[in-house]
Amino acid sequence: MIVTNASSSGATLLQAVADAAQGSVRRLYAVGSVPASPAYPYGVFSAQMGRGDAYTLDATHGLRWVRVTFQAFGRTADSVLDVTEDFLAALLDERLVIGDLMTTPLTLELDPTPPTRDPDAGGVLGVTATLTATIN
Repeated sequence: MIVTNASSSGATLLQAVADAAQGSVRRLYAVGSVPASPAYPYGVFSAQMGRGDAYTLDATHGLRWVRVTFQAFGRTADSVLDVTEDFLAALLDERLVIGDLMTTPLTLELDPTPPTRDPDAGGVLGVTATLTATIN
């Protein structure tokens, strides 16, 4: 199950990530869509298009960066690592389709963080991973 606030047309970056991740994580939510009391483990993702690079003499950009951020939350280290592994397996090396645009294959920006415990959230563990791609 993926819960998003995006349209189902596939024309948004958030929906493109949801489409690519479909079935990878049992409970997967787009940022802003996590229920008040979610069942563990679960994953949350966000996606944004960033800066334009490779400016030409006429001041137009030729390259746009895409970043997908994923966070897994659970009660055990194994559960958050498993959820992270499942999400990355679904998206790593995949191309996202955003309307009539297509990204380069997604790559890991950095290695995922080790599981860290949040003392303010009842000891819930979390892992963060980021993927990047470009649109030419």
